[in-house]
Amino acid sequence: MTKKPNDQRDPLAITPDEHQEIIQDIRHSNEVRRNAQLPLIDEKQSFAREVQLRIDKKYRTALEPYLVLAYQRVDVQVGLPGRIAMTQQAFMMAESALLADRGIANPNPRPGNLIKTMIRYSNGTLASLGVS
Repeated sequence: MTKKPNDQRDPLAITPDEHQEIIQDIRHSNEVRRNAQLPLIDEKQSFAREVQLRIDKKYRTALEPYLVLAYQRVDVQVGLPGRIAMTQQAFMMAESALLADRGIANPNPRPGNLIKTMIRYSNGTLASLGVS
């Protein structure tokens, strides 16, 4: 992630409170499993997975306003292939703008779920933007 000179910390980083909450949740889950005589979960693996999920969620939250603006700027295309291309173009524009404005890069640069995003935005957000 690109840092600006005055950044104090990574905006996607897990806070100490979140860190403690994750640990407590995992330990509670293992206590319940222990009492039920079930196999315990791997705490390190579970912690790493939960941290990644929270970072991804923070990124999606930061990306949301940029994605809405990007959808306003892309050319409307019809049909499923057109909508997928439109969604992909909006994602690329939004991610570039977020990186340029706030220095926040996608922490998990795997392809997003374009179909899910396309459906989400076509069922309300796009209509409110005048795109059908």
